[in-house]
Amino acid sequence: MRVMITVFPARAHFLPLVPYAWALQSAGHEVCVVAPPGYPTGVADPDFHEAVTAAGLKSVTCGQPQPLAVHDRDDPGYAAMLPTAAESESFVRALGISDEERPTWDVFYHFTLLAIRDYHPPRPRQDVDQVIEFARVWQPDLVLWDAWFPSGAVAARVTGAAHARVLVAPDYTGWVTERFAAAGPAAGVANPLAETMRPLAERYGVEVDDDLLLGQWTVNPFPAPMNPPTRLTNVPVRYVPYTGASVMPTWLYARPSRPRVALSLGVSARAFLKGDWGRTAKLLEAVAELDIEVIATLNDNQLAESGPLPDNVHTLDYVPLDQLLPTCSAVIHHGSTGT
Repeated sequence: MRVMITVFPARAHFLPLVPYAWALQSAGHEVCVVAPPGYPTGVADPDFHEAVTAAGLKSVTCGQPQPLAVHDRDDPGYAAMLPTAAESESFVRALGISDEERPTWDVFYHFTLLAIRDYHPPRPRQDVDQVIEFARVWQPDLVLWDAWFPSGAVAARVTGAAHARVLVAPDYTGWVTERFAAAGPAAGVANPLAETMRPLAERYGVEVDDDLLLGQWTVNPFPAPMNPPTRLTNVPVRYVPYTGASVMPTWLYARPSRPRVALSLGVSARAFLKGDWGRTAKLLEAVAELDIEVIATLNDNQLAESGPLPDNVHTLDYVPLDQLLPTCSAVIHHGSTGT
């Protein structure tokens, strides 16, 4: 069968999907990865197609490069798409969100929804239109779509393909959608994810329902304790790490002479945030007197405020974590799901 994978055009979203794509290809299916071309401001990768082809997969770039609707302020109404504390509090009260549930809501409302709106503003974008037009021409049998890029669900509905969400982070959108459904009209608030998807859905004559927002099923690699509780149809899968291919450096061949600690602060923030707020300098100071070897995957921006490196710290811009971590006794990281 033909399988179309749609994804927010950023490496952090694509790399977790590579094992699924290769499993399908190895089973004899035709797979292509479909995405907008990205844009050089850091949130989306302007050379996203290179990450896809480097993984040995077919890349389809749809539309012309265009600034992101919210992060790059491309949409005239971008200010109205920015989450506010007042709006957030009104939702929290209406839905009866507890203090224990508040972190899940906050990540959805202030982070996930904001990224989804970058490609799903009130005026549908030409690059997303081209994703759907490609689907019409290519006629996939199955669409797997990144939960942060739900236009893949619209493409599936337009073409009649089966479709599923693929989680690259815990299921914030599933939990929130169920919460709004449970609250019902009496709550007096509408699901902002549904309202975000409505302009694109209406453009293509597609109903905004649970199928569109949540997929026909969800491919879920996360252990149950990491996910917010939902009653959705999940297909649990074993997580297989893929962090890119490279030549393994010689120093990774042998066991280190003293405990090795990896320091990784992710790739996304350093790509679009300038400055490090003194974070790296404090971390390096904390490990300087320990009898350990620290391998820090940091770039020049992150090291700009750090001064001379401690003798036990070695820095390099990047090394695949699936090469580095097996040699380490511990890892210091930024708390995101990729690491």
